[in-house]
Amino acid sequence: MMYSVVVSRGRLRLALKFVLSMFFSAALPDGLPAQDAPHEDLVKNASVIGLDWYREHGLIPDAHGNRGIGQQSIRETDPTADWTATSYTAVLNSSSTYTINLFSQTRCVNERIVMTNVGTSDIVNPWVVANSTRNWYNCNSILNEAIGNEQNMEQKAFRIWDFVRRNRYHWAPAETGMEIHSPVKLLNVYGYGLCDDTANTMECLFRMAGFPDERCWDINGHVISEVFYDGAYHMLDADLEYFYPKWDNKTLASVTECAADPAYVARVSGDGIASLYSTTEDNYWYWRWYETSTEMAMTLRPGESLERCFYNWGRFHDIYTQSIPVLFGNGRDVYAPDLSEASGMEKLTATANWVWSADAPHLRPEDPTAPGQAVIRMKMPYVFVGGRVALNLDLGPEDHAELQYSRDGASWSTVAPISGPVHGDMEVSLDDAINTHGWWACYDFQVRVLVYPSPSGETCGLSGFGVVGEIQCAPWSLPTVVFGSTNQLSGTFSGQPGAKLKVDHYWRQTDEEPRIVAPNSPIYPPDRSSIGSTSPDLRWNSPVGSDPDVWRFVKLTWDRDGYHPVSPTHSIARYIPNEWQSPEGWLTRGNTYYWRVKEQDNLARWSRIWTFNVSEPTAAQNWQSYE
Repeated sequence: MMYSVVVSRGRLRLALKFVLSMFFSAALPDGLPAQDAPHEDLVKNASVIGLDWYREHGLIPDAHGNRGIGQQSIRETDPTADWTATSYTAVLNSSSTYTINLFSQTRCVNERIVMTNVGTSDIVNPWVVANSTRNWYNCNSILNEAIGNEQNMEQKAFRIWDFVRRNRYHWAPAETGMEIHSPVKLLNVYGYGLCDDTANTMECLFRMAGFPDERCWDINGHVISEVFYDGAYHMLDADLEYFYPKWDNKTLASVTECAADPAYVARVSGDGIASLYSTTEDNYWYWRWYETSTEMAMTLRPGESLERCFYNWGRFHDIYTQSIPVLFGNGRDVYAPDLSEASGMEKLTATANWVWSADAPHLRPEDPTAPGQAVIRMKMPYVFVGGRVALNLDLGPEDHAELQYSRDGASWSTVAPISGPVHGDMEVSLDDAINTHGWWACYDFQVRVLVYPSPSGETCGLSGFGVVGEIQCAPWSLPTVVFGSTNQLSGTFSGQPGAKLKVDHYWRQTDEEPRIVAPNSPIYPPDRSSIGSTSPDLRWNSPVGSDPDVWRFVKLTWDRDGYHPVSPTHSIARYIPNEWQSPEGWLTRGNTYYWRVKEQDNLARWSRIWTFNVSEPTAAQNWQSYE
């Protein structure tokens, strides 16, 4: 298949600038200053709609992960509640499964998960999955969760759209270029990005799912994805969470069809969004500006631990706007070999000119005319956003030491010069060295301590050396225990004999609040009924009655599985009573529809799937209409 692209001179310059940013981000050292990054025009262009629009339409979550018009903090901690800090520990000698039974709990808040190597050999690629969801280790596992066993191409497309829109949100990216044009990084590391980041993830998954063609469109600054099936292109926008059916109310329009008939767009999104399509002089398409090689691969050395939190303490990577995201997580990678044992020196990444002693200081320069050197390398698939080094030093009045930092192990910068006398523990911050708001994303760094003995011959040395690297992670990606159920978890890893992985899950729980169960039956339309209205008022029996202060979700779809809404306006989440009227003009006679609801206070469960058919009008109805 041959392709051609026609772009204006301005767009061509932008495209060349983007390609240059891709080249330089790969070719230049990690220390390239942010102000030299060729990306300002691209970010300005990609932010044409603005955050206020997303907020007004309920597309940006709050700090607790809730989103929708009139958000409520469903998972917010109630300071008056009787909360209990709780944890569960699993120790795995090999890849295996375990359960956490929370069936009797009415509410819990996930806090963090910690993986620790408590064995004697390296643990390679540890990964924990809860309840068969969020197994986002690489692009293949992401795709498997998104589409399951679906074979129908239209349903595949909607499953991918639904998966992507639910598991990220719109926010200024940490970087432009290819950093967040990786589905693995978008979903696991950040959890947010602009429209182009989302569209490229969609395109990537479409291609991997076997569609004959897929691409992205820039329409006057907003970027969307398009996929080819059933002999035509179809547009699915996971960033604005829109798609545009044609006048049969089911077949999706393409970008060019939306440009030719903006009413497709206007009846769903309004005239403002429709104008982005109709001003075709700014519309152009491109493809395959994404990467698929990233995996959540890591190695935990004996004694090393990785903590990932559902909450944050304000550390995030951003070299453009430095505006704190509304939802993200932090964590820590911690490694501190025990130098009081002879084997501790072997666990350092590199050493030079040391001799070990059972008495402190445990590492002493062997050659008194040269410095003793010790290196620890920290490497994670999560971006580092800060850190610190813990040292235990013995320096005489004429001795000195130096702490250095490097991203490549070749070029080193001084973090802290240390002059004697020093005896005991000290900490040195790595925040300025990592420089998470001024340099490209850091996934790999090394720290080196050099101890210079003085000619006086006094004993100096190193008895403790450890590094804490603070990370950023996406809370929606973490293994989540769910209250009101028995959680099934699986831990996988590889390693030599002696490998042992300890997994600690931490959460808080309370039994104070009552459980809310799933709505149990429809009132109208009755299940499996045939109705005459094309705009039915859907009503259901609710355990809490018609209370309008309960957050309710309603889905009205073409498919039983609930991935293909009749329109974006038929998948809503709002404060409403236990009824909702389908907008006029969308349901058509002779078709079958499926609907379900859930009510989220402190325990949300979808109802069963109910169905109804919109029948053709009877002769009597036709006569009444004629009169």
